[in-house]
Amino acid sequence: MSETSFIKKSALGIRCLIVSLLHRGAVLGLLGCLAIACSASVLGQWRRPRASAKPPAVMPPSTNKEQTATPAQDFDTLATQASAAREGDRIDEAITLYTKALTLRPQWAEGWWYLATLYYDHDNYKEAAEAFKQTAQIQQKAGAPWAMLGLCEFQLARYDEALLHIQQGRQLGLGDNGELVRVMRYHEGLLSILKGNFEVAQQTLSALSYAGLKSEDLIIALGLASLRIGMTPKQVDINYRDRDLVRRAGLAQGLREGRQRSVCLWAFHDDQPR
Repeated sequence: MSETSFIKKSALGIRCLIVSLLHRGAVLGLLGCLAIACSASVLGQWRRPRASAKPPAVMPPSTNKEQTATPAQDFDTLATQASAAREGDRIDEAITLYTKALTLRPQWAEGWWYLATLYYDHDNYKEAAEAFKQTAQIQQKAGAPWAMLGLCEFQLARYDEALLHIQQGRQLGLGDNGELVRVMRYHEGLLSILKGNFEVAQQTLSALSYAGLKSEDLIIALGLASLRIGMTPKQVDINYRDRDLVRRAGLAQGLREGRQRSVCLWAFHDDQPR
């Protein structure tokens, strides 16, 4: 073999070896890159959650806060519903709603008043007395709550308290509530009978008769005051043995007041210019 041919073969062998080495290095390098890329991908998965991952158990506060009702809003709602139930004659519902509203606003005098009247109109005098008492304590210068408290106490046979509060209501004034004035004066007369103040009772009841008020209970009450009998008209029922006597005495007293009224009216009209 010539020297030239040997050199060519040797050069060819070295080239093949280099190509082989280069090829192997590229493969290893590629494998290394792939390994690095895979490692980076795995590390990335630990560093941040995937988009489809579940949220944490405790979420940060939302920027869109839910609107919750305030106590004032709750009270306004209950007060409106209570008024509608009362006007719709849904008594039990109205009582429940007024009670809830008053829990939120205990100084609501109007609510106590309406609650008391609902109880009173349905003969629940104990609950009515408590509600009227609350009203009177809030509006101490108003006469009507004190008078109504006294009327409830009369029905509960708390006669001393009843007279005190009825008189307190009369002194404070009841405005233009004529019906309440008449009822209050009538019960004031009955309480005077029960306390033995028959002359005071006769004057009070006679004034009602003179004003034109006519009722069976008033006739009996006038008879009791005239005969000095310490009872109430409710006790003088049809089984009471002296009922006719009491009634005749009351009628006589009423007729006398009626004649006096007629004389006064005649004198007034006769004195007018013609």
